[in-house]
Amino acid sequence: ITSNTASLWYELQVSRWLSSFELWRLRYFNPDELSDQAVSGAAAMPDGDRVPNLWKYYLGLPGRTPAPSDRLPFGGLLSVSNLAFLSLTYACDKLAQDVSCLAQVSPDLLNWFAGANYTRVEQIQDLGALQSITIRSLSPVPNAREQFMRLLLQQTAP
Repeated sequence: ITSNTASLWYELQVSRWLSSFELWRLRYFNPDELSDQAVSGAAAMPDGDRVPNLWKYYLGLPGRTPAPSDRLPFGGLLSVSNLAFLSLTYACDKLAQDVSCLAQVSPDLLNWFAGANYTRVEQIQDLGALQSITIRSLSPVPNAREQFMRLLLQQTAP
């Protein structure tokens, strides 16, 4: 008896299922809900927790479940060179690449400004499937009479 033996080696990369907002919607909503933008749309808040679906997707949270408060973005003061700056910190899903998050600052809640002249990413920390991002204003708190900061989410082309 002769035998021809050989070895085969396969390498597989296993990824999480999440790769777009549409796939996230398919996972958490039934066909009737998917056809109703008031329930499954990006701006919808079907759980009554005041967190839109697009935010839940971006933050790596499940749909149809109230968002835990410890997973929502939070503000603070960041000390840099003995100066205090407004900051926002949040943990987002690394695979949610069809959404952009833009930090904005305002002196009056009417006019909002974004970009390298107004904000900067201060820290990115790898948390496995998530990453923690801290963004700060470039204007020190003592220099501004009033100052506000917010995050704006936008869907991008897949």
